[in-house]
Amino acid sequence: MGEPLGTFNVAVPLTNAAGQYVVDPATGYFKVTPDEQIIGDSQRDFIMGFKNRLSYKNLVLSFGIDWKEGGEMYSYTKRLSHFTGNGIETTYNDRNPFIIPNSVIEVTDTDGNVTGYEENTTPVGFLFVTDYWNPGPNPGIEQGHVIDKTFVRLRDVSLTFNVPFEAIKRIGLANASFSIYGKNLALWTPDDNPYVDPELSTYGDGLLSEQGEFGTNPSQRSYGASIKLTF
Repeated sequence: MGEPLGTFNVAVPLTNAAGQYVVDPATGYFKVTPDEQIIGDSQRDFIMGFKNRLSYKNLVLSFGIDWKEGGEMYSYTKRLSHFTGNGIETTYNDRNPFIIPNSVIEVTDTDGNVTGYEENTTPVGFLFVTDYWNPGPNPGIEQGHVIDKTFVRLRDVSLTFNVPFEAIKRIGLANASFSIYGKNLALWTPDDNPYVDPELSTYGDGLLSEQGEFGTNPSQRSYGASIKLTF
């Protein structure tokens, strides 16, 4: 109640009052909060676009740019890339055993009450490095699959040549033009999203589509040409 539409809730890594990660001494993985926490929402900060038309003599250059800032999305593509080891993050420490930075383990009394913390010395072992990136055995990693869906896109570019009237009037044409164009030519996304086009979704075209994607296909560029004749 009272939260923005489209919030993301997930169990996040447990931390102590000093902000250190609390880990399981048996595995070296994160311990997680008992309750799910809100880590973001799908609402954008703003949306804007630019449409430009530049002309010089008989040439016309047109292009459109879209900028959508802010908001988060869930990316199963990123999760899958971690599972398969294709994600850049999975190369951490050359995939050798490592201790989670800034991590501690709990010190408990005979009744199981936490009385303090001490430095973690349990590495994520070689046989467990792969599972570290899998939210099944290591649920504390799941929050990393909610990513910034900001993007700037070069939506389309076209170059048109308008044939001079003197050159076409003899064959009974009022106007003639030749164009070449391209669509979806370039896309910029934040550093934490080298994985997916934020505009793509496998959740239909309704409100849920703003929540992210579940293994969607890559977006495509397209090119073409056209001839327009007016009699």
